[in-house]
Amino acid sequence: MQEVNVRVAVRVRPLLTKEKLSGEQMCVRPGSNQNQLILGTDRSFTFDHIFFSKAQQEDVYKLCVEPLVVSLFDGYNATVFAYGQTGSGKTYTIGGGDITTLTEEEYGIIPRAITHMFKIMKENKTKTFTVNVSYIEIYMEELRDLLSLDTPAKDLHVREDNKGNTVIVGAREVQCESLDEVMSLLESGSAARHTGSTQMNEQSSRSHSIFTVVIGQNWSEPDPVKDTKVRQQSVNNLYGLEEDDMSHYMSGKFHFVDLAGSERAHKTGNIGDRFKESIHINSGLLSLGNVISALGDVKKKSTHIPYRESKITRLLKDSLGGNAKTLMICCISPASSSFDESLNSLKYANRAKNIKNKPIINRDIQSIRFEEMQCEIKALREELARQKTTVSLYADMEGLPDTGHIRELEDKVARLQTECGHYRMVAEQAYKHIMEIQEKEILSKSQNVRLRDWMELLEELKSTMPMNVSPEEMQNGMIKELQQELQKCRTHLESDEKIFAEKSREMNQLHDTIKEFEKSASLMESQLHEEMMKCQQQAEQLISQQIRIDELEAALKMTALQDSSLDETSSLPLALTSTGGISGRRPKSVPAHVYKAQEDGSRLRPASRLIKTSPAHFTLERVMQSFRARSQLLISRLEDEDDVLHQTFSDDEDEEKEEENISPEQNGEFGKY
Repeated sequence: MQEVNVRVAVRVRPLLTKEKLSGEQMCVRPGSNQNQLILGTDRSFTFDHIFFSKAQQEDVYKLCVEPLVVSLFDGYNATVFAYGQTGSGKTYTIGGGDITTLTEEEYGIIPRAITHMFKIMKENKTKTFTVNVSYIEIYMEELRDLLSLDTPAKDLHVREDNKGNTVIVGAREVQCESLDEVMSLLESGSAARHTGSTQMNEQSSRSHSIFTVVIGQNWSEPDPVKDTKVRQQSVNNLYGLEEDDMSHYMSGKFHFVDLAGSERAHKTGNIGDRFKESIHINSGLLSLGNVISALGDVKKKSTHIPYRESKITRLLKDSLGGNAKTLMICCISPASSSFDESLNSLKYANRAKNIKNKPIINRDIQSIRFEEMQCEIKALREELARQKTTVSLYADMEGLPDTGHIRELEDKVARLQTECGHYRMVAEQAYKHIMEIQEKEILSKSQNVRLRDWMELLEELKSTMPMNVSPEEMQNGMIKELQQELQKCRTHLESDEKIFAEKSREMNQLHDTIKEFEKSASLMESQLHEEMMKCQQQAEQLISQQIRIDELEAALKMTALQDSSLDETSSLPLALTSTGGISGRRPKSVPAHVYKAQEDGSRLRPASRLIKTSPAHFTLERVMQSFRARSQLLISRLEDEDDVLHQTFSDDEDEEKEEENISPEQNGEFGKY
């Protein structure tokens, strides 16, 4: 199995109009030969093909992709993928965008390759072809079938078949009969891709896409023995042989991969969903870069290849270090502002040159075995035809003159041939024994026994060797031997068919088992999703309860502060009565407005109070009940301690006059004005 390197082509797009208006300078220029470019001032790179801004789409296809399309019909798998920063022309080169707005000169690789495939199939009249198409998108690490948008992402899985090839289980494959059908599927799938606008590209691909074309070939080769038709029919009728042609089957798969471009947030200005898309795009490209670095590092041949880090690397496993012929097209921008991104892309492309694949021809194993059996049967048929011809010639020669003399000569030749055959066999046995004697140098008992047996065998052959063997008997013996060999081949074929049927039944059982496991896995996944949703709801409830607890604690702290201020206010009248000039006895009269002001000031109540409670028994109702009970106690205490001022009345007029003559200052009380 011959190893081939991954071929790498670099395409440099022209400067955009806005780049020219902003005064951008070219940082990429041609090197000393056509396969070399220079980045900046002194960074030189050499690749298989380099296309600068004046290169057309036709040039890229003719030099890079057309040989891969031809090898597809030889049974090889092929892959073309575009790599580079966003806005560097990957989708335009691959041709995975909206092709309805393009002219034929602007068609990318995919439309040109499909047209070329159908042209080759149309010119080849000896084979029967089948064309199957699939279109997959990887958006934010989720698989999406662009040919069946109703298929949920959870039904698409990346698996490996019994040959070790990576396949997508659940993806829709559409069998196409014409070029228009394939182009229609390409247009509809490309229209369903996730795209968006950024500061660097008005129509930026927000996902990776893989457009796959599988071509199967069936053909048959005529049996060369059928050139002698009458003779072959007689042999077939005599031995019951069928006149089947030798059938062949071969297939090839072509992947067209359009990767999303690497992005920098400060240049693209992505926010929100665009920023999340950028994260997934860059992580997938980072995994791809790690795979390329691991495969392209010639110093670390035994290092682990991280294919399973992302879905795009798993799907490109056959193309990078696998059994396919691969072309990498590195698209870069010539603007000086994109120098770092262009340098990074060229470094990965330079590493990809060292990746080695082992392309193989995709032939059906059962078809190969059946073909080998057909070749064996074909050889037996030819031998039978020759023997039949020889017998007929002998039959025709019986009527010629000197038949007796010819027969004697034939008998002598047959006798000599038989005698030579026996002598040859004995000589071979003797040679083996003599070689053993030479190696051992000393004869052992077993060797003596073998030599005696050899001598006895020689004497027996001399005594029993037939002296007369007729041509008819010789021909009949050979025919019987051929018939026995043919019967053995038929027996082997029947046993192989039984084994194949048994293996098919086992495969069907395994498929059923896999389906059951997938169903149980999907059920467990849905249950896990429900449990996660419940946990999330409980977490949200806990957060809301914690917020409520914090609010209540803050309110309780405020209540404690107001409580302390209330205690200070209630102690003030007592201090005044003990230290001031106001008498401690209850007044007999007081102005109404002073009484009302004192009464209002004495009825200040706190808004809340800090209540210590156990978290296990904490409820809002208990807090409010405690708050009300405490408020009632405070009100009762304040009412008991408050000095009530009110006016006094007397029936004795003389006492009233005496009291009127006493001034309020002398009495220590306030009278009525």
